[in-house]
Amino acid sequence: MKKLLGFLILAGVLLVSCSKEEAQVNQGNFDDKVVVNNNAGDLSSMFTVVDQPIVLNTSGLKATNNPPMLTLKGRFDSPVVNGAILSSSHVYYSASDPNYVYATFHARGEDYAGAVVVFDVSGLGVPTPISMMTFTKTDFNALTIGSIAGQDYIFLAGSNKAWGAIVIKTKLIDGYISQNFDDITYTKLNEGTLNPYAATNVASANSVSFVTRTGLPHYDVFVAAGFTNGAVYRYDAATMILREAQTVMPGAKFTTVIPVDPPKLLALQSGGTANGKVYCYDFDDTTWTLPMVPTATWPMNLGFSINHQYAAGAYDDAGKNTLFLRGDTMYVAAGKSGMKAYDVTTKALLYQAPFDMLSHGNTNGVSADTDYVYMANGEDGLYLGKVETYGPLTSVLSIVGYWDNSNVNGPAGQIASANMVTSTGTYIFVAKGVEAGFGGLAILAKP
Repeated sequence: MKKLLGFLILAGVLLVSCSKEEAQVNQGNFDDKVVVNNNAGDLSSMFTVVDQPIVLNTSGLKATNNPPMLTLKGRFDSPVVNGAILSSSHVYYSASDPNYVYATFHARGEDYAGAVVVFDVSGLGVPTPISMMTFTKTDFNALTIGSIAGQDYIFLAGSNKAWGAIVIKTKLIDGYISQNFDDITYTKLNEGTLNPYAATNVASANSVSFVTRTGLPHYDVFVAAGFTNGAVYRYDAATMILREAQTVMPGAKFTTVIPVDPPKLLALQSGGTANGKVYCYDFDDTTWTLPMVPTATWPMNLGFSINHQYAAGAYDDAGKNTLFLRGDTMYVAAGKSGMKAYDVTTKALLYQAPFDMLSHGNTNGVSADTDYVYMANGEDGLYLGKVETYGPLTSVLSIVGYWDNSNVNGPAGQIASANMVTSTGTYIFVAKGVEAGFGGLAILAKP
């Protein structure tokens, strides 16, 4: 009996990991075609193993550090949905879930289509794409992973053609996206009596964060969404019922969690032409029923506006901006203002990218590990910075090299924009644009 049970479990895993399933989803006026592809052959055909060294460009830099010799391990081609090549929008990695990296994709401009791809990074070789889910009418801007009562879920923040801002939740099974379409939950953000914008349309969900508290069976997801009708929304992660949306925040861009007990939530507001701000909220309530409480002495006024240069007028404020937290350091990817790092406890500026770092690009995303700070600078490519410390109070970020700068490595438009970056400590995942042969997801390895 045990042998039979073991065989059935193994057969189930093999079935999940070798197949491709699709369904037409209709829920109210939500209408979309969903495909979950766990076929190794299909996904491997989208992945090109390169395994070639990269010499970082140092032209025009003042840095004294020698640039590291990175290796381009491979490129994952952007999925093609509705005949359009998608652009990679976000990459997620957590040290608490070290075997996998997740990437989202969306359609550029006014079109809608999206995808999420799971990579296995547990082996010693090249990271491997193992699972992909695509939608024909829904963009994805960001994602997070959360575990509820031992079951892992993926939460996707984006925008649906009919619904506007949306969060999609589904199960993960040993790293693979579930092919049971009943596991998928669709949540429209402008619904619910607790929503300050219940009667208006919220265009897009920009980020999503999962929060739980040690020893308590409570789980929430927080969503930063909207520009004109912006807010931070709090949902019960198990039921996806809206708990609160107390924070009316035009230009809500990104959320992340300070992993202390009790946890704290950080939220980035772009502010348009006004100064950007970072908000902080506490969760001291052990019953998990009271509203989140603004942390004393916050929000933090950044002292500069967060918008993008060389963007089409209406999109100056619509570009990607993110927060990244490592230890007590909060990194802000601030568009044309570059990257700035703060002490999250004191709010003091620790260091920032050089003022002359950007040419035509914008800092869309930032990541860091024990060696370098990585900045996804749009058209200017990927920049690596090294923190140099002079005494106990002075730190300076020096740029040690850059890669895939369209103004240096090729004609503008031929090298895809660097939209987001995430370091696992071993690999560097760079989310890139749509340009054929250059876009998709680039995977670099450190020496």
